[in-house]
Formats: sequence, C-alpha cells, structure tokens
Amino acid sequence: VVRQGDFRGVRIDPALPERTPLPRADIRQRQIPLGPVAVFGASNFPLAFSTAGGDTASALAAGCPVVFKAHNAHPGTSELVGQAIAKAVKDNGL
Repeated sequence: VVRQGDFRGVRIDPALPERTPLPRADIRQRQIPLGPVAVFGASNFPLAFSTAGGDTASALAAGCPVVFKAHNAHPGTSELVGQAIAKAVKDNGL
C-alpha cells in the first residue's frame, strides 16, 4: 500500500441520511503532508510514546518529515529506536 501510494488517496465514508437520531453527511479525508512535524518525547513509556510512537508514525504516514526531541530521562532509548527506524527505512528502500 505504501509503495503504491494508495494511502494518499481520498477516503470517503458515504452519507447516512437514514441514520437516527440524526443523519450524517458524507465524510471525506485526505492525507496531505503539510510540512515538518515536531514531536517531543514523552517522559513515560519511552518505547510506546517516544521516537516511534503514534505521533511520529502518523506524521510519516502522511508524508511529513519529523524532527524528534528526545526526553531527557531516556535519550539512549530514543537513539536506539531512531537507529531502528533508520535501518528499517534503508532495508526497505523507502
């Protein structure tokens, strides 16, 4: 999906005019990179919410470059995860 670029398409959830208690209009979503994203590492859960956490993954999935500021409580963990990300990028030709 990433190589095909399908994730950059438009996602449309069709309208639900019969929905109760209120109808819903169609919802359209586009993933457009808007520019660099700054991510500040969390003080807790250094692997889940840090270098490769959801904020970073979301930004990269949208095509945005990421600048990450590691939390001072675990800079080594952030460095190791960053190296793993760089290796995955290189190994997969991304």
